[in-house]
Amino acid sequence: MLANTNHKQLAQKIFEATSCAIMVTNSSGNIVAINQAFTNVTGYSRDEIIGKNPRIFQSGKQSREFYKNLWINLLEKGSWQGEFWNRRKNGEIYLQWANISAIEDEKNIHYVAIFSDITTVKSEENKLRKMAYYDPLTKLPNRLLLEERLNHALAISARHENLVAVLFLDLDNFKPINDCLGHDVGDKFLQEVAKKIKHCVRKNDTVARLGGDEFVVILEDVKEVHNCETVANKIIMAVSNIAIADTSLRGGVSIGISIAPIDGCDCENLLTKADSAMYKAKRSGKNNYMIYQRDKTKRIRHLGFQKPERRNNLL
Repeated sequence: MLANTNHKQLAQKIFEATSCAIMVTNSSGNIVAINQAFTNVTGYSRDEIIGKNPRIFQSGKQSREFYKNLWINLLEKGSWQGEFWNRRKNGEIYLQWANISAIEDEKNIHYVAIFSDITTVKSEENKLRKMAYYDPLTKLPNRLLLEERLNHALAISARHENLVAVLFLDLDNFKPINDCLGHDVGDKFLQEVAKKIKHCVRKNDTVARLGGDEFVVILEDVKEVHNCETVANKIIMAVSNIAIADTSLRGGVSIGISIAPIDGCDCENLLTKADSAMYKAKRSGKNNYMIYQRDKTKRIRHLGFQKPERRNNLL
């Protein structure tokens, strides 16, 4: 009996000493025990929370389907772990990582949730991810994320036999704006260009900034070659006249287009060919677009596409 009492005392000390929050519920789902770390995280004292149902912590960010799947796993496998949002006593929403287990004895079943607040950790992770994958000025994906998304789009395209288009954009009149009006105006101009381009494409398409005044657009699930031309014309029109601080700035953009699988199926090759087509557009008078295809008639007919109307805009 003495040994059993000592074990219980030791277990209670461990229960209270751990830095992880612990909550125990009975088979009806009502809370029967918590530790001090639970109070530290949630703000609820033992007297306030014993006998209550954990649903009072729900943040509203998780769907019913989420909780349904959680309980299915808990009942079938005896445990569940993952992250979700909960609400503290003061109303603040926080992100927690939880491990929930079903504990059975001869008479009853209890559920033990061990969790910790990971809001700050997740926030830091998101900041680091933004630094690694996004352009700080325009908040657009940078080259690293662009390549990841392009490779992903190419993989999906290969399975579904759809086209992927890469549009390489270079602003035509950015240097005079930057030199004459200053870098602050130049930065605002680039931010406005980014917004204009995003409004010209679908939500599932990608707009990225490579640096300077160079942007790249990935168009996924393209049905016909002329769809790329439609987008290119929309972008040219959108960028042609931008107002900053009540000042109308005449911009321009040269666009080069490559298309997978017509022009290749790897990221670097498509970017290189789109870049080459963009320089051809600049040499042809700027503020227009070119599609990279050396043998357009053969390739387009072979893939069952119609020739684009603007034949002079093909390499």
